[in-house]
Parts: sequence; structure tokens; C-alpha cells
Amino acid sequence: MRAHRWLALLPVIGMLGGVPFANRVEPYVFGLPFLLFWIVLWVVITSVVMGVVYALDRATLRALEDEVATIHSRIDSVGTAGRTAGDGRG
Repeated sequence: MRAHRWLALLPVIGMLGGVPFANRVEPYVFGLPFLLFWIVLWVVITSVVMGVVYALDRATLRALEDEVATIHSRIDSVGTAGRTAGDGRG
């Protein structure tokens, strides 16, 4: 598993693990009881974290595709060099 995917645990920890600490009505934040504000905040943070994980996944995938393309080109060049040098037939 790629290391940046562990970031996806942050919203779970924040939303579920933080609720016992945020379980109070006072203070009101943006007109919401604090617990409701806490949950809404973590919904927004979850979107941001998932966007970051998605971007890192795409960057990692592109790097892997480039590496595979490089390896394939090396294999093709070795195979082509062997054929042009002559294979002893003829």
C-alpha cells in the first residue's frame, strides 16, 4: 500500500475519535452547536484529504508509467540492436 494512502485515516480519527472530546453544546460556532460544527468541519476536511490522496495517487501512477515506458524502450532497443548486428543467419 502506498504511504500517502494512510492520510485517509485522518478523517476517521478526527470525526469518530474526536467526538467524545467535542461532545458539548457550548460554544456555538456559525450558529451551530459545537458537536455539529465539528462533524461538518470534518466532512469538509475529508474532501480536502481525499483530493490530496487522489493527486498523490495520480502523480505516483504517472511516475510508474514513465518508469515502465523507460524499461520497455530499453528492452526494445536491446532487441533491435541484436537484430541489426546480425543473428548469424544468412
